[in-house]
Amino acid sequence: MDGKTGSDSNSGSFNSPWKTIQKGFDTLLPGDTLKIREGYYVGVYNGSKTQGTVDNWITVENYENDDVIINKKGIGSPSIPKWHGLIQLNKQRYLRISGLIFENATSFGILMAENAGSIHNITIEDCVFRNCTESAVKTNSYVEDIIIRNCYFSDICNSYSYSSDQEGISLTAINRFQVYGNTLMKCYKINIDAKSGSKNGVIYNNVINTSHNGRNNWPIRGMNCYWLGGGITLDAYSLTINNISVYNNRIFGNKTGISVSTEAAGSVHNLKIYNNIISCSSSSGMPGITLANHEVPGANLKDKVSILFNTFYGNDYSISIEEKDSNIKNLVIANNIIDHAGHGGKGIYLAYPTNNHTIVNNLF
Repeated sequence: MDGKTGSDSNSGSFNSPWKTIQKGFDTLLPGDTLKIREGYYVGVYNGSKTQGTVDNWITVENYENDDVIINKKGIGSPSIPKWHGLIQLNKQRYLRISGLIFENATSFGILMAENAGSIHNITIEDCVFRNCTESAVKTNSYVEDIIIRNCYFSDICNSYSYSSDQEGISLTAINRFQVYGNTLMKCYKINIDAKSGSKNGVIYNNVINTSHNGRNNWPIRGMNCYWLGGGITLDAYSLTINNISVYNNRIFGNKTGISVSTEAAGSVHNLKIYNNIISCSSSSGMPGITLANHEVPGANLKDKVSILFNTFYGNDYSISIEEKDSNIKNLVIANNIIDHAGHGGKGIYLAYPTNNHTIVNNLF
């Protein structure tokens, strides 16, 4: 397709291209590939007809190395309403989005909006997301089999107000997911958040720079929370998150590296955090890895969390266990290399000292 010379009344062939991405989403059949020529494009509000099959995925990608930019005018209006995306998916499945640039979104870059498992098997790869008020990629509840890989994110969640209440890559109640090979720079909230019922996922081989000009208590809600503006958060909220591994990530900057939390009295089970390299500014007071305590009545259970073979340097607190001992079961902290910078901090800090955790073979 070609936004400059095409027409939606054309056949869609190379010599008779369509004009709009919406036309492609409305027309593509299983096994089809939509190749987009360089230029600026409005987005897709409803592409529910774009459904591939397990053997015949649909691909939407840039033509060769063309810069295909989907910008903030999205739905044909000067701005996108809150909780809408430059590309908004509703019932898609077996869909690959590759090589596109999303910029100046006044809400989300890509929003998977439909609930109840109607969106599944979506791959987002080799894309660029820059200047998004809300998340670059956001899923609503019960999306399945999602891959986000080899993308670049910059200047995300940048509204500095209550209106931005999500995260850079925001995964809600998602089942079976992979987030890997991405670079995230200058995200003003949590960079990657798997939360609220998410399960069976991996987050690995990402490079995350948490340094930015936002304050430690961003957004302005009168609290200096460890996880806001941090690298990776696994937050059950009021539900349960289960069977998630976070490994081989490089996280550096001035915010918390990795957080495990139960923000609204949910529960956490079977989390493995290993082989990450984490360097947070010692002057920030933010820990490399934390198990957060929200002082919210309820379960708040953190069970079978393993923190293994990570390397910490330049941190104030490398590992900070803020949660009450009574809310933690089967915590293992082992074989980590810890070089903390001092400033009153500690290599491993227990807010509630106890001998109930397994803390062994760490090198200080």
